Amino acid sequence: MDIIALASQYGRYGYRRITALPLEAGWFVNVKRVERIWRGEGLKVPNK
Repeated sequence: MDIIALASQYGRYGYRRITALPLEAGWFVNVKRVERIWRGEGLKVPNK
């Protein structure tokens, strides 16, 4: 749920940058798990 909320808040960020945000805040987040959630939810970075 937090990953989806971050993706909606920061629309131009990809899953790697979304992964970095909780890591900077001190959470333990696995990049592969975030990528799996990202693709499962059908999230994409919009084209410019």
